[in-house]
Amino acid sequence: MRLYKMELYKIYHNRAFIKACIVALAIWFIFFWFVGVGEEIATVDGVYYQGYKAVKINRLITEEFKGELTDEKLEKMVEKYGFPSLVIRNYPGFRDANYISTFVTDYFTDGYMYGWEEGEYKIPTRLYSIVETELRKQEEHIYFYYTKGWNVLLDTFQMGMVLASIVIIIGVSGLFAEESQLKVLPLLFTTQKGKREDIVAKLLAAFTMVISLYAVMTLLVIGLSYLVFGFDGAECSCHLVTGQYIWLKMSISSVAILVMVMGLLGLLSLYAMTVCVSAHCRNNFHSVVFTAACWGLPVLIRIWFGGIAYVFVASTPIFLIMYNSVIEMVSIFGVVAALAIVCSSICVVNGYLAFKKLT
Repeated sequence: MRLYKMELYKIYHNRAFIKACIVALAIWFIFFWFVGVGEEIATVDGVYYQGYKAVKINRLITEEFKGELTDEKLEKMVEKYGFPSLVIRNYPGFRDANYISTFVTDYFTDGYMYGWEEGEYKIPTRLYSIVETELRKQEEHIYFYYTKGWNVLLDTFQMGMVLASIVIIIGVSGLFAEESQLKVLPLLFTTQKGKREDIVAKLLAAFTMVISLYAVMTLLVIGLSYLVFGFDGAECSCHLVTGQYIWLKMSISSVAILVMVMGLLGLLSLYAMTVCVSAHCRNNFHSVVFTAACWGLPVLIRIWFGGIAYVFVASTPIFLIMYNSVIEMVSIFGVVAALAIVCSSICVVNGYLAFKKLT
């Protein structure tokens, strides 16, 4: 226990690790506020809102229509908020829309907007009944809620896991490599506890750091997304909330849980990979560089190869934290998770044995 506490202290008081944590948190907060919150828009009674005010307005106006959607509700929505019609070049979507009018336009009208040139958009003029739409063919029950919180949750969680991965690479790369760099190996294994206890203490300390990093980032994502946007519409389908994955028959809450579980597996896989690389490197800089290269390499493999390579790539740390990738491989979820666990176990054992042989 004493060795474990010492190793944990070394990790948490490493200057590079502390700076990386501060920068990562700053970047995440900026991303959450300016992308997650800042992009929200709403126009009600001719007044335009953006950012947090728009979030509050959109949450307020949707309260009246929450629940299972009916044709009567759709008619009331259009009667109260109308169809959007203002098109401004380089402005994404109709300028005078709000959450309700955007939802109605996207799924229940003849309107669309793919660009700003003639023919690339059409101002909605007709409201379709629910049975006339493609959505009815895909969804047995159509629910209406303010679901922006789920989209923000997925986006900011992914960003959080990317930043956490960078912190892990910085914080864990020196676990073994730094000992070789400082040439303290002869002293390191002369302790009363011996080699095995020293190495296990290092591994447990780094593992604790990874788990704590995941917990902090996940709580931040869930907490702020809930406080700002709320999590209404947990039973809505993933397709209805995201506008994608028409083939996926899962609720958005189930998808969010799956993404978070795979995100944890992604960080633990990166931890295992970093431990292995660190044990084979003789200085901290090389360990960071090689680990970062191994972390990013699957992106190139995904571009160049397909087939069986897809299953392998899907089980690598960088793709396990990407929610699009997680959703795409949901049908082979068990295979991907098992492969990631096996590869991670091999990496940790290899790192343990490699470092032990140095003395």
